[in-house]
Amino acid sequence: MGTRMRVILDCDPGNGIPGSDIDDGLAFGYLASAEGVELLGVTVVAGNTAVEDGYDVARHMVAISGQDIPVVAGSARALAEDPTPWIRRRVRSDSPVDIQELWKGVPRPPHAPAPPADDAAGFLIAQALRFPGEVHLVATGPLTNVALALQRRPQLARELASIHVMGGGFNVPNFLQELNFAVDPEAADLVMGCGGKVTLVPLDVTLTTSLTADDVLRWKRDDPLIDFLASTTRPWIEFSRLARGRVGCPLHDPLAAAALVHPDLVEVRECAVGVELRGSLTRSRPVAWTPGGVRLADGLTLPKRETIRVATSVDNARLVETLGAAFARRSAAR
Repeated sequence: MGTRMRVILDCDPGNGIPGSDIDDGLAFGYLASAEGVELLGVTVVAGNTAVEDGYDVARHMVAISGQDIPVVAGSARALAEDPTPWIRRRVRSDSPVDIQELWKGVPRPPHAPAPPADDAAGFLIAQALRFPGEVHLVATGPLTNVALALQRRPQLARELASIHVMGGGFNVPNFLQELNFAVDPEAADLVMGCGGKVTLVPLDVTLTTSLTADDVLRWKRDDPLIDFLASTTRPWIEFSRLARGRVGCPLHDPLAAAALVHPDLVEVRECAVGVELRGSLTRSRPVAWTPGGVRLADGLTLPKRETIRVATSVDNARLVETLGAAFARRSAAR
């Protein structure tokens, strides 16, 4: 692959937290194992988990991976969105399955308070200045940390080599919201219009992916990180089956990470994207258009935005194979 890609992962991981999604952890595991990737650090944002829990998970994964990189806590709340409904969602007890029973015996990462001075937005800026034009940002949680960094330094968008985002849902039946965009719509809109080299991997595509229990069994697990990812992924796959009727769990965040290293995993379209901030039923919903090609927009004020790349389809079999191959490479290197 030549020179190594310098990457920062901004995430809200939940591996080992009962009832929490595990795909941020899989994205980390992939980036920590893939050939040609140099992880510069992991930043944490509130979303799927509280920022304190996400920090514990990220710190634990970095420790057992053998990576000597910073883990930096970031924003505990959105730019403007009321966090109360999302806090309730994280602690609610209305699951159709027994969460505690399903996660029984699953290792929970040890708690370690983040330093009070932690500043995820500042870390993103500092790394971009340290390696101008070389840092790729993979953002798999709400975009608050990224937006705060862009507010401080708008030129950051062009100083980063790329920004790969998992978030939003354009037209997914019965999904009026996607969590990452819904937790912080203002941040999502800011990033979509930042003018950088953005690739968006939306729910429309990630919901077509699937990782099964048999796929996990095929992982080479002679490694503490892969062992941890396997043990925390199995209950989530079972939860997806019991609560959502799915065979396997979607690979939302690993797809965003893998599409950075292997762009040909996905088909894309070039378009401008905005995020609805006012609709009573559509707040946080992304809207795409082709600049210069919009019809019947006389009653709308379209923002002037540069186009971004939006994933439209994925080769799931190859994605699963890519994830497994990265883990096999890690095991072989031990």
